[in-house]
Amino acid sequence: MFFSDSHRGTSFRPLKWTVPERAQTVYLICACKYTKNSPICDATHIGLTGIIREQIEDCPLKQQHSNIQDKKLCEKCGFIPDW
Repeated sequence: MFFSDSHRGTSFRPLKWTVPERAQTVYLICACKYTKNSPICDATHIGLTGIIREQIEDCPLKQQHSNIQDKKLCEKCGFIPDW
């Protein structure tokens, strides 16, 4: 099991997941954190670009985005530094 501690200081928490004992060899693990079937990717990320851009523009914390520092993203809107 591996944790990078990148969730520290955010509302995200590590998710313990055990590979099911069934005949499937490929599991697509979500990295965008918008899946509705965590930790499995449900392809929600495909339509996120426009939605997240709108959320970023309307974010009440937008002025703080340049000062996110060690946090990986804005929890209000999904802004990711250098995105």
